[in-house]
Amino acid sequence: MVNSRQKGASFERKICEIFTKHTGKKFNRTPGSGAFSTQTGDKRLAGDIYCIDAEFPWVIECKKYKDYDLEDIVKGKSTGILAWLSQLEAYCEKVGKPGMLIISKNYGKPLLFVQSVRKFPDFLHYKNYTIGFLSDLLPLLLKSAKKRP
Repeated sequence: MVNSRQKGASFERKICEIFTKHTGKKFNRTPGSGAFSTQTGDKRLAGDIYCIDAEFPWVIECKKYKDYDLEDIVKGKSTGILAWLSQLEAYCEKVGKPGMLIISKNYGKPLLFVQSVRKFPDFLHYKNYTIGFLSDLLPLLLKSAKKRP
């Protein structure tokens, strides 16, 4: 039987490696999860992972589950993805940054939900989120962020 805390921590470490590779900046797991920023006042520490080398413009939440259902969004089901987005939005509101939710099923490719004012036409959209596979959307998103003044 897999320990869910260990599975979540392992997923967060994997996401840290991906972000470090794509940005050249060091990412790490947030101590005590996202609540740590509200205790310390350090806006970098909101969410599950953070950039330790530089200010990063997003709050990042990670969820790794055996299964989730994208239909929950259409059905308006308040658990699963919509609950995770609500949690992310609460963190974002406290620190004044947009958010990223990265979710993955067992043996699945991670999906990225990102709050963005820029619309990426080749991806799905839900409210103010752009949704796509992390491997496809993240490079475009970071490239777009570098072009901002």
